[in-house]
Amino acid sequence: YRRGRIVGMKEPADEAARAAQVPRTVVHRRAGRDVPWDDRYDVWWHDLVAGQPEDLPCEDTDAEDVWMIAYTSGTTGRPKGAVHVQGGFLVKITSEVAYQIDMHPGDVLYWVTDMGWIMGQFEAVGGLALGGTVLLFEGAPTYPGPGRVWDLCQRHGVTILGISPTLVRALMPSGTGPVEAH
Repeated sequence: YRRGRIVGMKEPADEAARAAQVPRTVVHRRAGRDVPWDDRYDVWWHDLVAGQPEDLPCEDTDAEDVWMIAYTSGTTGRPKGAVHVQGGFLVKITSEVAYQIDMHPGDVLYWVTDMGWIMGQFEAVGGLALGGTVLLFEGAPTYPGPGRVWDLCQRHGVTILGISPTLVRALMPSGTGPVEAH
């Protein structure tokens, strides 16, 4: 959902998957809308997990096993994939969260970000590795009104808030009222 409306995610995901020659797409039914379907590629999440045990052992991985490929923004040239490995990413991102924002067990971290930006992993991986709680939200930070960020902070006991200059500029026309109300 974005600003109260359903945003079709399957269509652009299908286009990207076909371009990248991804053999299977796992689809989670969430919004209840009909989506394009191709049995050659698509499988429902609920069918995939049906009958699976609820508890699974952790996969034994090597510190140098690939964890993710994150693409750079391209601000200094063409975007490129940066390979992050299991051990290195966990150690580095956790140390950044510990030393840059002084997070501790018991803190609630809310970094208003997209999971496609490195700050999403900063929050989720680093925050959880340090024993904290992370707050994730769906939609736009200014919908249904300019007080949404502050309402979420108040309701969930946020102790560390991270926001971008772009979001600050988007919130400024609303004045200090939404902040002061919370």
